[in-house]
Amino acid sequence: MRPQNLVIALLMSSVALRGDALADLRSAIKGLQGAGAIQVRLDYKTSRELKRKGSPASSGAHVSLDLSEDPQSLKLVWDANDARRVNEEARAHDHDPKHATPLRDAMKDLDPGRLSHLVNQAVILRGLMEDSHLVSETTDSFEGKPTRLMSFTFDQRLPSSLRSRLIRSDATLKIWVDENGLPLASETVTHYEGRRGRIFGDYSGGMKMATRYAVSNDRLLVVSRSVEETQTEEGQTILARKDILLQPR
Repeated sequence: MRPQNLVIALLMSSVALRGDALADLRSAIKGLQGAGAIQVRLDYKTSRELKRKGSPASSGAHVSLDLSEDPQSLKLVWDANDARRVNEEARAHDHDPKHATPLRDAMKDLDPGRLSHLVNQAVILRGLMEDSHLVSETTDSFEGKPTRLMSFTFDQRLPSSLRSRLIRSDATLKIWVDENGLPLASETVTHYEGRRGRIFGDYSGGMKMATRYAVSNDRLLVVSRSVEETQTEEGQTILARKDILLQPR
């Protein structure tokens, strides 16, 4: 075979492989519509650290709840101790508005819509792929098993206050799938940089989210997720971390 023909053949096989892998993923999640009932135990941990000259600060929280969902209802059962603790936190904040409320903030993160998404990830992944551009597919491994790794880029959504002076913005999505196209894990990484002006200076931030998936009762659900966020502006940096663990019952 002539060298130029070999190159063309390799390119065509690469394109076909990428198309098959993406089609396998779409087909696999299409059958996971969340029709079955599910019960999970959820643990959610947060931490936040403010780094600045003179007065650094840190806070964190741990929340647990039981979640059950079927086609007719979504039920949440909070731990009674968490309810008492959030009331104590609220009273302390009433006496001193500077008193941090990490537990209340953590509970706000766990609204019914977001919790339902955690046990219905097929529609979320489908939306992410529709808004992303496939860059490459390679063979890889996940927890010692052979996988296919697809890499995407996408336009991250930033508030207008950040977009107006933006200098750089990057966002990537990686999805590991098994031989049948079922997603095993994903990783999202974003970064942005900008400049307010001569007086206010530079600002930057970013996020890394790592997720592991499992299938249960015709649902694609998150079994673990860690999110690390960084924001830097005006001489201070905020570091935040959120960890979610779901255990099917």
